[in-house]
Amino acid sequence: MFSCSPFVQSDIIVWISANVSLIMLIYWVQSAFYAILSLLWQLMIIVAVVLAIVFPVFFYYLGLKMNYVKDLSEVGYSYLDGRGSGYNKYGKTKKQLINDIRKARKIGNLPPVYPNGWFALLESSELKPKQAKYVSALGENFAVFRSERGEVHVLDAYCPHLGANIAIGGFVRGDCIECPFHQWQFSGHDGRCVNIPYSGKVPEFARVKHWQSLEVNDFVFVWYHAEQEEPSWRPEPMDKITSGEIPENGGDIAHLNAIHAPSLVAGSDLHDLENTAAKSARHVWEATWEPHTTAGETHIATMNLRHDLRIIDRVPLHPQQKLNVAGSTTTL
Repeated sequence: MFSCSPFVQSDIIVWISANVSLIMLIYWVQSAFYAILSLLWQLMIIVAVVLAIVFPVFFYYLGLKMNYVKDLSEVGYSYLDGRGSGYNKYGKTKKQLINDIRKARKIGNLPPVYPNGWFALLESSELKPKQAKYVSALGENFAVFRSERGEVHVLDAYCPHLGANIAIGGFVRGDCIECPFHQWQFSGHDGRCVNIPYSGKVPEFARVKHWQSLEVNDFVFVWYHAEQEEPSWRPEPMDKITSGEIPENGGDIAHLNAIHAPSLVAGSDLHDLENTAAKSARHVWEATWEPHTTAGETHIATMNLRHDLRIIDRVPLHPQQKLNVAGSTTTL
C-alpha cells in the first residue's frame, strides 16, 4: 500500500492551494469547449433540416418549368375586400361583388366583344388521347376532346337533350364524344348526333354546334367570328422557341411599359405598382409594330422588341435583348 509522509502531503496541499485558480480555469475552458461543440452540432442539425425543407421548394420554383397563371379578377378590385368599402355588409363573396360591378357599367354602342380570329383554348400537353375537357372562353362553353386517333375536336359543351355538360364525365368513343347522362354520341367532325342507344332513329335536330379548330405550335386553337364566317387564314407552324419572351397583345406596344414593366415582386394590386418594392426591379420595353405587305401575309405582322431588366430604374441587370415576334393580326 502506497503511503507518503506528512511532509509530502503537506506539499501537495500547498501546491493545489496555490494553483486552484489555474485548475478552475482549465476546467472552465474545457467545459466551454464542449459546450461550444455541442452548440455547433445542434446548429448543424438545424441547418441540415432547414436545407432539407427549403432546397426542394427552391428547386421546384427556380429549377423546374413554371407556368404562372393570374386570374384577371385579381386585378383592380382590391377595394371590394371590405376595407372601408362597405360592400361586404351584404354578405356577398368577392366574385359576386365583381359581377355586380360589371353589370353596373354603362355600355354604349360597342363593336363585337371579341375580335375575329384564332384563339388558344388549351396547350396540347393538357389533352391526352380519349380525354375531354370543358373550357369556358369567348363567352362560350366548349367541349374540347381528343379522339382515339389523336385528332382534336371542339363542340358546344351542353347536350341538346337535357342540357348535360358532355365535357364533364363524357366518354370519347372513336371520333365522337358520349354524353354521360343518356349516352348520346356526337360526332367531332360536325356535331351531329350519330347514336342514341335506346332509339332506332336519331332526330335531325339532335346536334351541337361544331367549332372550327386546329392544333399547331403545341396549342389547340378555335376559330371565332362575330358573323360566323369561315376562316380566312390559319396560324402557321413555327420553329421551337428556345429563348426570349413573347408578350401578350403583341400589337399593343403602348401597354408594355404600363402593364408589363413591374416585376413579380410588385404583386397583382395596381395600387402597389409605384411603391418602393415594385420599383426595385422593373422591365423596360421598346417596340415597333410592322405589318407585312407581301400578298398572302397581310394578316401577319412583326414586332421588333427590345427588353432589359433594371434595378432601381437605373442599373441594367443584363444587356438589352432583341427579339422579333411574328404574330397574327385580328379584325373586328
